[in-house]
Amino acid sequence: MFLGERWKKTLGIGLLAHAGQSIEVDPVDPNTILVIMDNSYDYHNKGLRGIFRSIDGGENFKFVMPGRTFNSRRYEHNLAYDPSSVTTKARRWYAALYDYDDDRGRIYIYRSEDGGNSWAQTSVIAADKAYNLQPHPADGRTLYIATSSGLYVSRDRGVNFTRTAGLPGEVTSIAVNGKNPEIIYSVASEDLYCSHD
Repeated sequence: MFLGERWKKTLGIGLLAHAGQSIEVDPVDPNTILVIMDNSYDYHNKGLRGIFRSIDGGENFKFVMPGRTFNSRRYEHNLAYDPSSVTTKARRWYAALYDYDDDRGRIYIYRSEDGGNSWAQTSVIAADKAYNLQPHPADGRTLYIATSSGLYVSRDRGVNFTRTAGLPGEVTSIAVNGKNPEIIYSVASEDLYCSHD
């Protein structure tokens, strides 16, 4: 039997919005799941979009942070834990939220220091869409975000961001080498780029 061959729908009690945008599982506790949900065409429930958290494998969810979301109809990796914060669980988490319809041109960055239970906004980036959020695998301070306006980097846990040079246009994905974080790959304007510094 192959992994992923059998599936069971979780109850999803408390998951009040219906369009999932990003999902991440705690690397130590597989029962802890965080997901960004959008209300999509349910216009009466805009207040129910944002981040939901489950601690029982998806059976029950708690709405932990309302926020601007957008049903992009494609998977975006805009939730991530900081690998350097992992002990008995991942303590530090990041989220990048945006609403292309109502608040075009801004990406809101949030950070949690308690395993994703509570969140605080740390920064705003001037870009339309966030595609991929990636913490540095070891230093506990650096955060990369691939956006519609390029690749942005923070060296202070998401408080201040600068746009990196050398990449053309839209950056839709980023991957940092776990063994050598100096090596970074990104997809920009539909081509693959690599940095060694």
